[in-house]
Amino acid sequence: MLNLCKRSGTQVRMRVGGGGGRGTKRLFTMWNSVNEKESFNNSKNIQQKIIQSFKSDNTQQVLIITWEDNTTSHLNYFWLRESCTKNYHPKTNQKLISIENIPDSVVPSLVETHPNGLTVEWTDGHKSLYSWQWLKQLRVSNKTKQIDLDHKNSYFLWKNSQTLGQNFPYIQYNNKTTELVEQILDYTHKFGFALIQNAPSNDPEKSFELLSKIGPFQPSIWGSNRWDYTVDTHAFADPEKHDTAYTSDMIPPHTDGTYLNHSPGLQFFHCLEHVGTGGLNTVVDGFYIADIIKQNYPSHYNFLSSFPFEWYHKDPNYDLIVNEPVIRTVYGEVVQIRFNSLDRGSPPSHLKQMKEYYSALRCWISLINDTSNQITLKLNPGSILLTNNWRVLHGRTQYEGRRRMIGAYISSDDFYSSLRLSQIGNKSSKS
Repeated sequence: MLNLCKRSGTQVRMRVGGGGGRGTKRLFTMWNSVNEKESFNNSKNIQQKIIQSFKSDNTQQVLIITWEDNTTSHLNYFWLRESCTKNYHPKTNQKLISIENIPDSVVPSLVETHPNGLTVEWTDGHKSLYSWQWLKQLRVSNKTKQIDLDHKNSYFLWKNSQTLGQNFPYIQYNNKTTELVEQILDYTHKFGFALIQNAPSNDPEKSFELLSKIGPFQPSIWGSNRWDYTVDTHAFADPEKHDTAYTSDMIPPHTDGTYLNHSPGLQFFHCLEHVGTGGLNTVVDGFYIADIIKQNYPSHYNFLSSFPFEWYHKDPNYDLIVNEPVIRTVYGEVVQIRFNSLDRGSPPSHLKQMKEYYSALRCWISLINDTSNQITLKLNPGSILLTNNWRVLHGRTQYEGRRRMIGAYISSDDFYSSLRLSQIGNKSSKS
């Protein structure tokens, strides 16, 4: 094992025998000269700020980087070789090489730290440069790029409005579309929801036009990719709509589209009219509830995040069934909540974990229905409620009178794509 410690103003060169019996000599160089050319100062400063040392472990086949905060990243040799930017098409960003074209035994023959990044020469003759900016992203998380962006450290978990305090995600409607979209993306990612106030209630198209800037509307099973419906409790309900959303009944906290393999990502509700009483909207931070259960009821958390619950929708036109857990995780982090009491199918009659099934489910339902874990909102004409349907559950109290709502879904793919592009734009404008 080779260990290189940072030494100010010196160049460290070490030559060691090859690991793993390959007989290949390794040469590692670390540059830290304070006399580097001025044009490299910015990159050098990044290097000196983010990295303390690196070492090669040929037994484990990893390059170990120690960051300035004493955390470490273990970069597998083969993974590092495959991740070289030269392996990607400069225009399409698609890979140009398949793993079968890289020798399984590939290891570094030369590693150097350079003002522009970490350079590696490989035993198959390939040469790579890993920029300090790219390595800096690895310091944040060793997970996928999506998880880097959606990592819970960028979330604000909340219990109720008191928890949010002055951070409550209010947005005042204005004609500055770009700023509005950026606020929507930021708030619905960070808090899981946002509330736009004073939006035009006499021109539905303006709302649809605004939200379409995030992405195209996701088709639904209701015959359109957007909806505009009116419920009048003094008139007959629409017989064509087989869902409680199209009634005035109370709806418990839930996420939409549990019965779809790719349930909606972002959704919005714009109240255009309500003459009557009731109809309060509730929102619940599903990630917060999941975190509470994980800390206090680990066995329930394990069940809710692993058991394939059945979710269904059945009407004359559709017979949909999906089996997915309530809490979906990637690399141990919660990425999606899927729950609707009204759409949950019964477990198999022969299920051996029947006790665990109902105990975990009861725990989840009890916490999301606890009013101390909810925020209650009144959507008046001109109010737009946006929710990240993969995180926040929403519900509604029963109401009387006439109520007109419009809304639509945007897929999680389009939502997070717009979020990433927005963050990249913000970073570029600040640099």
